Amino acid sequence: MRQGIDDLLAQILTDLVTIHKRDGRVFSNIKARVPDNETVYLTDVHLPVEVGDTVVRFLPNGLSQDFSVEDLAYRGPVMEVPACFKLTVRPVNRSRLSGAPSPFSSIDVVESEKPIPERIKRRRQIVKNYKSSKQLTTKLDLARNLGMSESAIDGMIRGDTTRFGSDTLSDFLKKIGVAPQDW
Repeated sequence: MRQGIDDLLAQILTDLVTIHKRDGRVFSNIKARVPDNETVYLTDVHLPVEVGDTVVRFLPNGLSQDFSVEDLAYRGPVMEVPACFKLTVRPVNRSRLSGAPSPFSSIDVVESEKPIPERIKRRRQIVKNYKSSKQLTTKLDLARNLGMSESAIDGMIRGDTTRFGSDTLSDFLKKIGVAPQDW
């Protein structure tokens, strides 16, 4: 019977989503069901999903949809059907190219043009200088020191706002001692 439930879930959970936490953590490649623009179902009940998180749904055409979590309900297991989260969500934008600027970044750093190689090079040097000053040898050491994910740090360097929120960028810049206008 359990195999039948697993097969059914594989047929139902047809979407892959990424969850962006406000603290910069990112959970990727999560199987989900997004039946409409108001609901997301997740069977991984160990994910630390909260109101205010962002769920990004990737579409087959290369676009993505961003949703803000407005409410969530835990539904316990019933017989062979596993527990799940039912997220009530609100679309933040209808669709955008994956990697395009996200509406979640409202920090005062003006990124009007696309990240250019010189800007990325400068940011890498700033991060490298910070790592040296703190005697950190790896990117993982840096992430642990700053209390954020490697993915969020990489996203901030590249200007990929799908990887972090504006609060995370503000905290990051304060921790490494860089003014927003110098970033």
